[in-house]
Amino acid sequence: MMQSKAAVLIVDDDPRLLRLVRVNLERAGFAVVTASNGAAALEEFAAAPPDALVLDVTMPGMDGFTLTQKLREISNVPIILLTAMSEQSQKVKGLEIGADDYLTKPFDPDELVARVRALLRRSQPAGAQDTEQHVVEAGNLKIDFLRRKVERDGENIKLTPTEYKLLQVLAQRLLRGRR
Repeated sequence: MMQSKAAVLIVDDDPRLLRLVRVNLERAGFAVVTASNGAAALEEFAAAPPDALVLDVTMPGMDGFTLTQKLREISNVPIILLTAMSEQSQKVKGLEIGADDYLTKPFDPDELVARVRALLRRSQPAGAQDTEQHVVEAGNLKIDFLRRKVERDGENIKLTPTEYKLLQVLAQRLLRGRR
């Protein structure tokens, strides 16, 4: 089975940093989409949910904390926050509202790539590395475990994190029963 590249959405209002992160993640084999603000990020996310997000905390309009909270209402996608703020309270706030990791600027691009890889490994369903079955189709329903994406009749279905987890457990039990 040909494995597709993991998709990462990068959100930052600094075009130079956006380019630096994009280039390093693409070199590491990721498919990268970028957005320069929170509203654009939500549009990109709705159009094609990524496998992970890397987002800046301090952006005009919707900041990274608010964007993280909005994303947590609809998804468990792994999120790494980037910020120039090194105060412990800011890191704690980011993790408390749902971020999975936090990296302070300036950072080593290789470290960011390693953190993205680690988050993606931990976010895969249990046993996903051991099985060729990453996509399950039943009738008009399609579940892509690697992309954490559910479709019915070709249209994305938005699930809460709890709904997705329940569907994932049921589908995996069904698959085990077929073997």
